[in-house]
Amino acid sequence: MAKVSFVVTGFKGLDRALAGLKSARAKSLHRRALRLGMKEVLAEARATIPSQSGNWRKNLALRAMRRSRKRLGVVLVNKPDAYYGSFVEMGWKTAASRIPNRVSDAALRMAGYFVKSTKQTAKQTKVKGRWYMRTAARRAEPAALRIYLAELRRLIDAECRR
Repeated sequence: MAKVSFVVTGFKGLDRALAGLKSARAKSLHRRALRLGMKEVLAEARATIPSQSGNWRKNLALRAMRRSRKRLGVVLVNKPDAYYGSFVEMGWKTAASRIPNRVSDAALRMAGYFVKSTKQTAKQTKVKGRWYMRTAARRAEPAALRIYLAELRRLIDAECRR
């Protein structure tokens, strides 16, 4: 899928509050808030994607990023049932089509000769991506960030009260 990332900086109060928590607990709170914010992006992506059968829309999902010490996040993915979503999103190259050299093949066959293959190949063409999900992420970015920050503040407050 197309990678779209949001970087949240400049919230010193949140940084201080998170520094007071254990790192594992802080990551857990971040993940919960990120998932809630990304649900807004998921809803926008489902509304943006054109669909005849609805299969692509139904098979969009949020998944946690692979564990890392440096990064943390949530990813919008296509489930295997809608494998074609990534092709529509990012584009693809067509296979080189074969064009038979009909004049010489037909003439040789009529003369009784065995014709191995005198086919020429056409060029590959690149089909451009439609970037539906990237567009949805850019549209939903302000609302997703607002929801993320509000939820993170709420979770930190609840954690500090415990």
